[in-house]
Amino acid sequence: MSIIGFSNECLLLLEILTRYLLLLEILTFYTYSKCFLNYYTVVSTGRKLYILSLLSVSGSDMFNKYTLIISIFAVATLLIGTAVTPIVNAQLQTLGVPALETTTNTTAAVNTTSIQSQISGLQKQLYNAQHADQIKQQADDAKLLQPIAQSDKAKNCAIDQHTPTTFKTYLTHFACGHVTVLANGTTVRHFTLIADDYNGTGTPIQISTNTPGLGKPLTSYNQTYKPVIFHAWTFNGTVPGPTMRFTEGDHVQITVRVTNDSKFPHSLHMHSIHPGAMDGMSGAAGMIEPGKSLTYNFVANPAGVYPYHCHIFPVQEHISRGLYGMMIIDPKTPRPQATEMVMMLNSYTYSFQGVNGSGHLTPTLPATQQQIEKNLTDVTQKSDENNGPDNQFYSVNGMPFGYVGKDSVHLTTGTPYRIYLANMVEFDPVNSFHMHGNLFNYWPSGTLNSSKIYTDIVTLGQGDRGMLEFHYNFPGQFMFHAHINHFSDLGWIGFFSVDNKPGPFFNNG
Repeated sequence: MSIIGFSNECLLLLEILTRYLLLLEILTFYTYSKCFLNYYTVVSTGRKLYILSLLSVSGSDMFNKYTLIISIFAVATLLIGTAVTPIVNAQLQTLGVPALETTTNTTAAVNTTSIQSQISGLQKQLYNAQHADQIKQQADDAKLLQPIAQSDKAKNCAIDQHTPTTFKTYLTHFACGHVTVLANGTTVRHFTLIADDYNGTGTPIQISTNTPGLGKPLTSYNQTYKPVIFHAWTFNGTVPGPTMRFTEGDHVQITVRVTNDSKFPHSLHMHSIHPGAMDGMSGAAGMIEPGKSLTYNFVANPAGVYPYHCHIFPVQEHISRGLYGMMIIDPKTPRPQATEMVMMLNSYTYSFQGVNGSGHLTPTLPATQQQIEKNLTDVTQKSDENNGPDNQFYSVNGMPFGYVGKDSVHLTTGTPYRIYLANMVEFDPVNSFHMHGNLFNYWPSGTLNSSKIYTDIVTLGQGDRGMLEFHYNFPGQFMFHAHINHFSDLGWIGFFSVDNKPGPFFNNG
């Protein structure tokens, strides 16, 4: 059937064109109209919106070939007559497109809010129709992400993964990355590490607090407190770097950016199973120049606790200045529920960098035959590890004497706790962790195949790590520290403040 020589298909096309294209001109009219509308009346089919659209073109400075064509469609629609509307609307309904109301109102005054509301509704429906696949994909992605998000929440993954941590927030801060899920169900986690040596001299960080505590040196009554400053190289602005957390089997992408103001190249070496090209020792992954970046791709495997660090020569300087952190790979089957903490053991030396951070380490190199023949005494002295740099401070989570006094870590009797522990102390061959008044289960490296031991002290070489679980039966103040008293005297000491009242780790917030 046709009306005035137009087929139904043509009418449908005209209706859709005027509806979805001309309504956009109404927006143009309200911005650019030269006021041709105030006294016009509509005596035709009552399609006020279309007439207004046409007149707004003639009254604006946007009259061009495009708007002329659209206006011709508008006039054609008007000339078809009122009888066409029910037919067109019936066909539009089969397409799920709502009919536009007709009116016999002869007043040309337009309710702006009503027009804008119609435009908004039509634009939304048009967008949904044009992006149906995309909207469906977003819904499907949300369903895939939901269990991952619930799991990450249970693991206390940080919502804010960008604000630099303090020794307090680092204790429970787990960066779980930006998460996407591929069509095959693979979880992808992306992280960004910004390596910065601050033109080689480091950035000043405070490694002391003014909090009184047992075992901590006090400022003399006639001295003003002055914080101890160390010039650090950092991943993401902190020492240690962020604790990155993923699940076994996750596809992990870690983009390392070396800042423009860095003097030296840097890299990322991870302790875990991964391809050689991603090991941070050779090729492009082994040396990222200042101003450049590289993304390390690997599948997280196996479950356990791992350190990561820069591996640029001399490695001792890059690590001792602060370029290290911890990775946790969770097993696919979650571990038993427990309140979790991270403890990274570290140290600070001024032996080669000096007060302002401008000095650099002279690495130990093997002697040549000529040097041995010329001065054997000099060769033996230089190769003696005891003649190398010494540490002046030791700490857990970057702050010597951090967890003392009012900053002691608050625990609750009977509550299960889990600590992910790693030792990145440089220039000392051994470190240790000892807990007072209690014993704990300990898994070296935290892997599923690790043999569990029940003890109150573990000895750790540089890069050693593990996982320990415990709970306290009795309230009280319990020390945790290195069972190398020299280290404890220089800052590696803290306290658990245990009572029977549930609450946050730090009672002062």
